[in-house]
Amino acid sequence: MSKARRITREEAMRTAEEFLGKPGRMLYPKKIFETPTTMFNAIIYNAGAKQIWAGDLEIVMDRETLLKLSEQVGTIYVLREGASFIKFIPDIIAVQNILKMHSESA
Repeated sequence: MSKARRITREEAMRTAEEFLGKPGRMLYPKKIFETPTTMFNAIIYNAGAKQIWAGDLEIVMDRETLLKLSEQVGTIYVLREGASFIKFIPDIIAVQNILKMHSESA
């Protein structure tokens, strides 16, 4: 099995735009038309925690597109508007230390 080529953020942004349309995409003229699976102003990050696209998503409608996008650019993370993305991806030791700290304070 060949190793996948690492793509740049700019390439990932272009690919996301090809799959999902221009950033800032609006699905409904008013937010009152949302469905339970609508994410207004969703932000898509790549595995390096860099934003590659933002706009409205309909998770059910866009599911296959998001899967195809991840096949092209690698792991993606979809966050709701206002959610923050961690600045680093903790390793298992960091996670264990955090859990230990919380269990000791309980």
